[in-house]
Amino acid sequence: MVIASSNGNVQSGDLHGMAYKQLPKIQTSIKDFATEMLLRSQKRLEDSTSEHRRHVQEITNIRIKTKIRPKLELSRPK
Repeated sequence: MVIASSNGNVQSGDLHGMAYKQLPKIQTSIKDFATEMLLRSQKRLEDSTSEHRRHVQEITNIRIKTKIRPKLELSRPK
């Protein structure tokens, strides 16, 4: 039987021995998690920004193309 206590220890084995076993320490810290979250957020922002720039450039290209009229070759009367 295993019983968890409020201080993070786990009671292991039979109830007669009352032996406590320390839980393994978590190797990563809150700072590591925060750094990872910040880096992921920054990457998403950079991706979003570059996607927006591409979209704006596509719109600009379309606008330029619609304003360019084909050159008409008119024959002049002689």
